[in-house]
Amino acid sequence: MNVAGETLSWTYEPGELSLAAGQYLPAICRPLDEASPFGSDYVESWFTYVDPTSNKLIESLHLLWDDDYSGAYAEVRTASSAEGAAEGHTTRMVKTGESLTVNFLPASGFALSSVESSCGGSLQGNAFTVNQVTSDCLIEPVFDASVTPGDTLRVSLEEPVSRDTYSGIGNLRGWAVATVGVDRVEIWIDGAYAFDAPYGGERGDVGGVFPDINDSVNSGFSTAWNYNLMDLGEHTITARAYNTNGQYAESSKTFLVTRFHKPYLGADDKVDLSGAQCSVSDSQISLGDAKRYDIDGDVDYNFAKFINHSCNPNCEVDIIDNEIWISSIKRIKKGAELFYNYGYPFDTDFVDHICKCGSRNCVGYILSDNDWPKLKKYEKKLKSKSK
Repeated sequence: MNVAGETLSWTYEPGELSLAAGQYLPAICRPLDEASPFGSDYVESWFTYVDPTSNKLIESLHLLWDDDYSGAYAEVRTASSAEGAAEGHTTRMVKTGESLTVNFLPASGFALSSVESSCGGSLQGNAFTVNQVTSDCLIEPVFDASVTPGDTLRVSLEEPVSRDTYSGIGNLRGWAVATVGVDRVEIWIDGAYAFDAPYGGERGDVGGVFPDINDSVNSGFSTAWNYNLMDLGEHTITARAYNTNGQYAESSKTFLVTRFHKPYLGADDKVDLSGAQCSVSDSQISLGDAKRYDIDGDVDYNFAKFINHSCNPNCEVDIIDNEIWISSIKRIKKGAELFYNYGYPFDTDFVDHICKCGSRNCVGYILSDNDWPKLKKYEKKLKSKSK
């Protein structure tokens, strides 16, 4: 850039000019008695190039040139993110002692809330000013999601139901609507992200409640969920719906996971309720203190009953629409034997179920892999007592 503010450019073909790291200016040859144009005719210089890694057009740091200035320059860097960025270049050279104003441009759905700076400064609106730059520094803007009056962002996790008990395969479903549109619905389990739920299911009831929101009749999300993948006890599932501006709303449900003593209930199995207690609360009937029962698939037409247990299975069991399905969990060669983990619990009689599957990770007992840590603690405790 010259003193008149005009931008002059030199164009290089791909591969014609290579710069070393930290180099901002190519070598320029001129007679010894010829004055350099940088600092007199040219007051600013920079490179615009295509980054070979990202294939994006990059603008380098702008170098300032001034023959009448003999002091030092400070490098001021400005952080950016998907929530917003500084207007113009993110790295600037500033004469020490001069002021600097940086204007920030929040992304759609966000607002600039504050600025953290290693060189001080003050914020007014979206403009941040450092009254006197004395050394290299970093300016970091903080953006928060902004809510536009009148906008709607709602999500409801309908299943699981709070305080209910679950086991096996069940539904995980609900709905979400947003004035500006729903971008995605995330599922979080016990505070950790798990997966994105399929979104866009037909929900005429929701459309009737939110008639002014576009496509609210297709606002449902639903997926099958295997509660047997979760440890026994209390858990929380959260549905987090994001709108197209990056804002989100949440709906959470806390429930209990339990499971039968064994995976299947056979045709000839019976449950002894002679010592059980029955209680009624509203529309719910509960049985307690019933004796344990064995679950088995030992019927003539069930060829799957011949599948053996293994601590290193190649199949798993799913219950879908009250039918038991054996599904592969890895590639299985033709003719290879099928195995699945019987999933017996770690209880007082686990020692009666010896495992001789012969796999490298065999734990010695037919146990659910969720209970293997309990077995290790138990064996460690026995070993310490024997000393």
